[in-house]
Amino acid sequence: VCEQEQEQAVVLYDEKCNALVVQPNEDGSYWRKLVRNKVIRMREKRRERAAAEFLAGLREEAHRTGLAEPCQFHVKSLRGPK
Repeated sequence: VCEQEQEQAVVLYDEKCNALVVQPNEDGSYWRKLVRNKVIRMREKRRERAAAEFLAGLREEAHRTGLAEPCQFHVKSLRGPK
């Protein structure tokens, strides 16, 4: 049995449907590093897609329960503090 590696990212979002995915470094820290290769960029895109799916689920749940109006989240990415 092969265990799949878990990925993580921090997702920040607000009531105006803006979302930001904060990308971690390879060592798990969130400090900015300048060198990024294709594999890392592909992981970042995967995290952005996962965040969009997560937020779509939140949006549907909030709309179904009447807590919020339906909206389309605008997902952006951030690679640590400047």
